[in-house]
Amino acid sequence: EYGLDLTRTRYLDTMSLHIAHSGMTSSQRLLKIGEKSIENSKRPKWLERTSLSNLADIHNHYCKPDTKIDKDVRNSFVKLSLAELREDIPNLLTYCLKDVKATLEVVQVLVPKFVANCSHPASLSGMLTMSTSYLPTNGAWDRYIQSSDDAFERTKNELQSLLEKEVWDSLSLFESEAYRNDPWLWDLDWSCASLRSKKRKLLEALLLQQDKQLMANYPAWLQDIVVTQLDDSGNQSPKLSISTSKQFVPKILRLKWKGYPLHYHKKYKWGYLAPRNDIKDVLEAVNAGEIETDFPLEEYMECVNGESADGYKHDTDVFIDETRDYSDIGVFKKNSTETLDTKSGIDIDIPGVMFFKLPHKNGPTHNVGSPLSKDFLSACSEGGSLTSKTKNLAGELLRLNSLMVYWRNSRDRLMEQVKVDVPNEGHSAILPSLVVCGTVTRRAVEKTWLTASNAKETRIGSELKAAIRSPTGYHFVGADVDSQELWLASVLGDCERGGHGSTPIGWMSLQGEKSKGTDLHSKTAAAAQVTRDQAKVLNYARIYGAGESFAKQLLKQYNPVLNDAEIASRARHMYEQTKGLSGYQLNEKGKWLYEFLMPEVKYKGEMVSKKEMNMLTKKMVFLNRVIKGSKFVKHKDRTILCHTLNDVGKGLYLDYKYNSSYENKTIMLDDNRLRQFFDHLQEKYDDNSALDRDVANSLIHQTIWFGGTESHTFNKLESIAMSKYPKTPVLDVGISRVLETRLIGRHYLPSRINWVVQSTAVDFLHLLLVSMEWLMQEFGIKGRYCISIHDEVRYLVKSEDRYKAALALHLSNLLVRAHVVARLGLNNLPASIAYFSSVDVDTVLRKEPDSDCVTPSNPLGLAKGHGIPPGEGLHIFDTLEKLADARNSKASAEKVT
Repeated sequence: EYGLDLTRTRYLDTMSLHIAHSGMTSSQRLLKIGEKSIENSKRPKWLERTSLSNLADIHNHYCKPDTKIDKDVRNSFVKLSLAELREDIPNLLTYCLKDVKATLEVVQVLVPKFVANCSHPASLSGMLTMSTSYLPTNGAWDRYIQSSDDAFERTKNELQSLLEKEVWDSLSLFESEAYRNDPWLWDLDWSCASLRSKKRKLLEALLLQQDKQLMANYPAWLQDIVVTQLDDSGNQSPKLSISTSKQFVPKILRLKWKGYPLHYHKKYKWGYLAPRNDIKDVLEAVNAGEIETDFPLEEYMECVNGESADGYKHDTDVFIDETRDYSDIGVFKKNSTETLDTKSGIDIDIPGVMFFKLPHKNGPTHNVGSPLSKDFLSACSEGGSLTSKTKNLAGELLRLNSLMVYWRNSRDRLMEQVKVDVPNEGHSAILPSLVVCGTVTRRAVEKTWLTASNAKETRIGSELKAAIRSPTGYHFVGADVDSQELWLASVLGDCERGGHGSTPIGWMSLQGEKSKGTDLHSKTAAAAQVTRDQAKVLNYARIYGAGESFAKQLLKQYNPVLNDAEIASRARHMYEQTKGLSGYQLNEKGKWLYEFLMPEVKYKGEMVSKKEMNMLTKKMVFLNRVIKGSKFVKHKDRTILCHTLNDVGKGLYLDYKYNSSYENKTIMLDDNRLRQFFDHLQEKYDDNSALDRDVANSLIHQTIWFGGTESHTFNKLESIAMSKYPKTPVLDVGISRVLETRLIGRHYLPSRINWVVQSTAVDFLHLLLVSMEWLMQEFGIKGRYCISIHDEVRYLVKSEDRYKAALALHLSNLLVRAHVVARLGLNNLPASIAYFSSVDVDTVLRKEPDSDCVTPSNPLGLAKGHGIPPGEGLHIFDTLEKLADARNSKASAEKVT
């Protein structure tokens, strides 16, 4: 499998089969994990139709064995010594055999289910091709690891030196007790540390080592951070354990947020202290001895330069990570809830000030663990919100920390990569541990390569991809599918209007130009008043189903100085320009309610306005108070809808029309009698029913968008997502059965809209892989599939076949796009999208063929540091020209011969 020649072996894992058939969204998975705490009356139906993605649960779910597989035995491979493992061989072999047997049983059940749900052969073929992912390398891999380690250590030492200086400066306040008057240092543990502890000796040794004066006592917080390390000679030596994540570091740096000192609270974590309106009165009371506090209030007031809470708006800035869809979150048992007024601050028993939490990227309900994390890097720029007492110190520390973040987070995963030297071939290879269908949208998942960063000058180790090198005599050939999801979304809208570019988003996808500001991202940037790169994030989030509230969070992150009203206005304007205004199409229940309230009008599927929908929802909430249930009943040779009153409704009905015979009987009313009773109730009681989102959803079949550039697209996406059995429009792949409309109604709708776009993109990828496999055989191209990273695909081919492979990729794009539009009912394909804008021919794996991959760990780049020239980016005409030149050269050589 590590050799260059592709074998005929393919791999298919049960996890991928299960996820394709019954996979869950991330929020559904949380519910599944906590299902034991869900009340039976609130238990969603879909919970019984899936399982967690491990062999024991999958086997238990599909095969219904008498006893569940015992997975505890596998811990022996981690805990036991080799001698103990030998003694336990019979038990261990039995465990392995049971695993194999369980896997076989799962495959026998799941394969037919998978084939029924993903019936097109291209789906299975594409997954099998992706199971052969292959990454060749050479000595560059070890060099990459070493250079990244070296750069990390250099940066770490520089960061350590800056922090140590601040530690020693803070220590100078100990003997004079000047720390008591410091708004940051006052609540550190300044008690005298133990005189007899080992750390005391280590601390004194460290001070002597650095030529610093010894003291009679030392504060406990300082002594706690002294540790030992091995020096270059292998001997133990003392050092300070300091990093930007340590709790005391923001304090010794005297960090401020918008001019206010930072403070750490055990419950709310990091925030800042802003003055209350009555702070002067509180200070007088403190000075008079009426209020006791250790907080240096007077020094605090000098520090904030007289700023008060009167003129300051404590906006909640938001750093976005991802939007989540907690449609069923109400099913958990709730004991008690705490509400925080984050705008007016939190009283943490420090006189004269209020505590405000620092903004978290996931919203105001989350707490910030460290103000020196990478999320706050932009806040340290000139004029930013995060500052330090020493000018630019916070920014420099964050810059150094951000350099190390990627390598710190990735190193362990990279060291787990198994690089195998291939005998007699002069190169090495890595086989990525890929789950070919790892998410509910059928995207592949792999923890290292599919999340690999592109090379950036501010990230140590981010040149990871460039460590993948083609063997001598081979080239990488690959391409990025240009704005794949946006094109798919736009053509879904175009097919409803009868032609390419017939909707605004379709026209912008085909004809919009970045240079003229007419492309989609430029238009969104103008509407939301953000940069084009920021608009790109907003566009993809919207296409993936994120709503207006998510856009507000992003806009707040991009423009932290704007108030909430301005943010809301920009988000509303952007959504009105793009998605449009919304109305609703009613389902059968909504149709009944519409005609029940207006018997003289027949509902024929027309759009209901938001105002009308709110009215219908309130009426339904009112009716739900008296109706237990409704069902069709046969009466005098006809079927009528009858409604059973609940206990409340029965009591009110007896007050309305008393009949002693009704008292011990179930009361059922047809529409006419219910309408009379309903009119009576509305006259007698005020209709103060509140809007209820679940009730509204129970009446809606589909949201209808109009007036925006993407309205037709979203109407099509939602019509697919809300169909009884949603399928992708290209290969007819069904959605996971736990997301079927018949089970969950309108719940998880953003996730299902996202599924339509992303799963259709997976169809595109699978078709592309199938087409390339066929064309490589037809053209006699010697090579193999390497890897696909989102919308990027790479092949490894013989150097003499590299231009033929480039042509095969262009033709595959043509064939796949033609198939997509044909499936959508369009019989032509614009030339501007028929071929890739560029097919890359290169000897290394990198995002762009002309990228030199300069990073802190690769400062000379690929050209100067490794002697690797830029690759080639070939349009279809460039490719044909290269092939013609090669053919002419070959003909000339033959003629000479």
